[in-house]
Amino acid sequence: MTLHVRKRLVVCLLIGVVLLANAALVVQWLQRVALIDLARWIRREYVTGTALERIAPPCSAF
Repeated sequence: MTLHVRKRLVVCLLIGVVLLANAALVVQWLQRVALIDLARWIRREYVTGTALERIAPPCSAF
C-alpha cells in the first residue's frame, strides 16, 4: 500500500465521519421542527396501500 493510497483512505474516512455527524444533526433538526411528524401524518392520511401499489412499480423500474 503506497503512501498516496493511505492518504486517500484517511481523507475518505474523515469525510465519512463528518458526513455521519452532520446526518445526525439534520435528523435532530427535523425532529425539532416537527417535520418528521408532519411527514408521518401525510403518509397516514393520504398515502394508502392502493397508492403505493400504483407508485412503487414504475419507481422500481429504474
